[in-house]
Parts: sequence; structure tokens; C-alpha cells
Amino acid sequence: MNPSALEIEKTNIRRIAENYEKEGYSVQIAPSSDQLPEFLHGYQPDMIVRGPKETLVVEVKTGTTTSAAERFREIAESVNAQPGWKFVLLYVPEGETTEESPTRVIMTRQDIEARISQAQKLDESGDSDSGFLLLWTAFEGLLRLLSVQNSIPVENLPPSAMLKELYSSGELSVDQYDVVTQALKVRNSITHGFKANNNVGQVFDLLLGVVKSLSQEIR
Repeated sequence: MNPSALEIEKTNIRRIAENYEKEGYSVQIAPSSDQLPEFLHGYQPDMIVRGPKETLVVEVKTGTTTSAAERFREIAESVNAQPGWKFVLLYVPEGETTEESPTRVIMTRQDIEARISQAQKLDESGDSDSGFLLLWTAFEGLLRLLSVQNSIPVENLPPSAMLKELYSSGELSVDQYDVVTQALKVRNSITHGFKANNNVGQVFDLLLGVVKSLSQEIR
């Protein structure tokens, strides 16, 4: 990592630490080995974040959103196996700031099922664009829930990078990846103010099939 990139990463780490502190957490940046529990010996996290209900082991990556998750999978499994501990991998894309709070709550299975049901109703009523976008949010929530369940630290990634990571980890099949890649293009068109293609209903049905299949994997 060149000096300027190192400074950018240090700045992002400080800003993320400040965000956690504003929310009442206690933060240790670059804790020394004697400040780490035994199960973290041999690993240097960017920070340890302690709250009233859980302690987070936080790793911050700047500029890179692919191929990092699998490298941290083993440490994520080790940390998440400890009662009250959680591994968090945060990505900051190049050129973006860390002003947004890093602590976001992942949807529950019940939240996801409710959105799927509402998305189907919107689609059946003829509001295909709204139905599709709501179904996509359910799909993203489902992926984040599955990533946490399987200790793949990608729940904070943007959609396109998260899809690539889960596909490379074997959580998405080739056919599923093809469907959701097509669905992502439709989602981008609608959210960025472009007219969706005439096949939005067909893509809705395909995405719904993937969502229902993945839902069965939630424990």
C-alpha cells in the first residue's frame, strides 16, 4: 500500500471509529496483542468496538470490494463463534467518505417475507416497477442475512460486489447468478430514472424464483 493510500485508510478508520463512538461504543484502534483475546492472537484487527450487547472486531478496506471477503472468512467464523462477538468487514469505495454510520440493522426473515408478499401484490396490481424494486430490497436483505449466517463478511458491500463474492464463495449457482445479474440491470435502470425494459415482469418472476429458493436456506 503506497503512503497516500495508507493515509486514506487511516483517515477512514478514524472516521468510522468516531461514528461508533457517537453511538455510545468504546473503540480501540489497532489494539496491541496483549489487548486481544486468545482467539484473536496472530491477527491484527483495525479496531475493537465494544458495546453493551456485543463486541465487534472491525476490519476496514478502502477501494477494494472484491476478493477480500474469502480471505477473512476463517477469522470471521472464529470471531462469530464466540458468544457476544461479531466480525465486521467494512468497505469504503475510493472517493467516498465514511460519514454514514457503519451500524446498520439487517432485516429479519419476517421482514423479508413481508416485502416479498407486498412486492407480489404490487406486481399483480400492475405497478411492476414498484413491485420489482421492493422485491430487490427483499433479495438484498436475504443475501445479507445468508452472508451473516454462513460467516461470509460481505453484508456491508454494495450489491454488485456482494453478488460476485457470494457467487465466488459458492452461495449462488451459475443460473442464479445469471438471473440476478440481469435483475440488477433492471434495478439500476429503474432507480436511476430510466424506463424499464418491457421484460420487467419476466425478470420479476425469475428473481422471485431465486428469492424463494434462497429463502429455504435460512436457518
